[in-house]
Amino acid sequence: MPVSEILDMAGPMAKSAIDIADPLDIMAVRSPESQYPAEGLRSKATGSWDNLRLGTVKTSDWRLSEDLAEPDEDWYNQQEKDLDAAYDALRSHGVSVKGPIDFPKGDSLAHVKSDLIRMDFSSVKTTKQLVQFNDEHKELELPAESPNQDVLKDSLIAEPWTEEQNAKRLVEGQAYAGINGIDKVLAENDVNIILGPADSWLTDPPCVSGYPSAMLPLSFWKKNGRAFGVIALTSNHREDLLIQLMSAWETVFPVINPPTL
Repeated sequence: MPVSEILDMAGPMAKSAIDIADPLDIMAVRSPESQYPAEGLRSKATGSWDNLRLGTVKTSDWRLSEDLAEPDEDWYNQQEKDLDAAYDALRSHGVSVKGPIDFPKGDSLAHVKSDLIRMDFSSVKTTKQLVQFNDEHKELELPAESPNQDVLKDSLIAEPWTEEQNAKRLVEGQAYAGINGIDKVLAENDVNIILGPADSWLTDPPCVSGYPSAMLPLSFWKKNGRAFGVIALTSNHREDLLIQLMSAWETVFPVINPPTL
């Protein structure tokens, strides 16, 4: 499911690693540079931590900015506490976990216009219309925990890039987030997977680089019951590592049911 014509693409969503692996085996395009297992990704859902070397980032370094999410100390405290407890649980199971490791954070930009244009069922087709819609439906679109849309409003007065500038920035971004970002951090820390908060800017590097990532379920926010978890990053074409990680994660953190609200 393409979220953007030029950047990220959402993959399968399921309750188990095997249920992720099976559709990926159908969807995947095998290429010479990929390390796709001949027997398929299902074969990598072993539940084993063998050969997985994890590096964790400092959760507080990757918080969403205030223009996207209203600061909430209770949320920050629970997120950091639950992630730290998860990393400690992995170590207690003999998993190789280093952290916190240094992963420099770059700037993030919101690009929504092309996505709106391709939404046939929506009457909102431009960023300006989106801003107006949000203002007219604040009770739905601008809740107390995220009450503003400054990023969208700023984009209305920004000078647009030409197609040539856009193409150049894409190449630069792919190198910055990929070879000089994820790959560099993995090599410098002798790990093959990076873990961090899913509700954070850590989703940007795989989006910009085109590298695979996976979401791992963890807990629920005590304030409103919203689920949150961990994002896992790895090198390009290493979906096999992520499938193994997801299956191994299930052995330490079994499926939990959401709280009754």
